[in-house]
Amino acid sequence: MKFPPFLVRQHWLTKDEYMLLNWRSVKSIRGTTSRDGFLEPSIREQEVELLDEVRPIPFGDILKADSEIIERVLLRSDCKDFDDLVKRWHDWHVENCQPISDFGLSPAEPKPFGKRLYEQAEEKRLCGNFVANSIVHDGDHIVIPEGTSAFWVALCCLGRRKKLRVISSNGALIRELLENPVLRSNAIGVSVIGGEMDSDLGGCGRGFIGESTKVAYEEAIQRKPGATVVISSVNGLIADEGPFAPCPVAGFTRHAVLMHALESNVRTVVFAVDYTKMTRKTRKEYGDPIFSDKANWRGIVDRYKERIKVVVTPPPDIRENEAVTSVRPKDRVIRGNGYSPSIVEYLQEAAALDSMLETSDGVTSFIEALPIRPDAYAQL
Repeated sequence: MKFPPFLVRQHWLTKDEYMLLNWRSVKSIRGTTSRDGFLEPSIREQEVELLDEVRPIPFGDILKADSEIIERVLLRSDCKDFDDLVKRWHDWHVENCQPISDFGLSPAEPKPFGKRLYEQAEEKRLCGNFVANSIVHDGDHIVIPEGTSAFWVALCCLGRRKKLRVISSNGALIRELLENPVLRSNAIGVSVIGGEMDSDLGGCGRGFIGESTKVAYEEAIQRKPGATVVISSVNGLIADEGPFAPCPVAGFTRHAVLMHALESNVRTVVFAVDYTKMTRKTRKEYGDPIFSDKANWRGIVDRYKERIKVVVTPPPDIRENEAVTSVRPKDRVIRGNGYSPSIVEYLQEAAALDSMLETSDGVTSFIEALPIRPDAYAQL
C-alpha cells in the first residue's frame, strides 16, 4: 500500500488533507496553467526525454513542507518525526504480512499479475501464517521460487521469523525486499536467483525460470550451510497427478529444484495451495503437471512423504466448521451434508491426499491451514 492511502487508512491523515496535498503535488508539474487544465502545448509536444519536466513532487515532500498538516499527522500517529512516520509505514506491512508495492494490471497478460496476486489473498495468508508458525524455524534458509502463493508464504515467514536467509527467484518478493527496508532487515541474507523471465515463456509468477535458474538453485541449495526449507507454489494439485505449473519451463524448473532439495536432505519441502486449485473440473486451467506421470509422483510421495508437507487452505464453509475440521479429511463424511459440488470435489481430493501422505506411524503430511491464533499452532 502506498504511503498516502496508508496514512488515510490509519486515520492519521484526513481525506480533505490528502486531497489538498495531492492537488499540490499535481500542481507542482510545470506547465499546468493553461485554461483547459491540461499541459500547455509547448510541454505536451516535448520529447519523452524531458519527462522530468512534468514529474510531480513526491507526496512525502509535499507533506513535510506543510508544517501544520505534518504536525497534526505526527500528533495523531504518535510519531516523533517524519522518519518515524515512514518507519511505521514499513513496520505495518511487515507485521500484517502485506505487500508495500503496487502491482499493476498489464493488458498484455490474459490475467494480470496484480489480479492473480490478490485473488484468494486471505487463503494465501492463512497458508503462509501456518508455514511461518509451524514449519519454518528461526535461522532457517528458505527457498522461494516464482509464484503468488510462495510470495505470500515468504511475506509471512519474514514477518514472523528471525534471522532467515532467503534464496529466491520470485520477482515480486525481490521487489518487496528492495522497497521495504524493515522486511529486508528481517533476513540475515538474501540470494537472488536469476534466469529467464517466466512471462516470456508462458509463466505467470513474475519470476525467473529455465536452465540457468535450475543450476543456480542447485548450487545455492547445496552451498554450506545449505537450504533447510523449500516453498513451492502450485497452479493446481490433484491427488493422483501431483502439483501443476503454469508452463512447461516453469514445471521443469520447479521439478528440478524440488528433486534436488529432496535428494540433498533439505528438511522440508512445502507445497502451498488454496482450495480453488484442487478441483478436477478446472484441471485444464492448471497448466502442466510438474512430475512426468502419476507413477513418478506417487513414487516421490512414498519415498519422501515424511519430508513433504502439503499445506492447504480449505473453503470457508469447511474451515469455519469445527465439527468438520476436527476430523481428518480421509475420515469425513462427504455425501449427504448439503455441500456444493465444488466443496465436494475439494473434500474428495483432500481425503485422497490425506491418505496418500500418511506415514507408517499414522501421521499425515497433509495439513489444512485454519484461522486460529498463531500461538495455538503445534510445532510439527
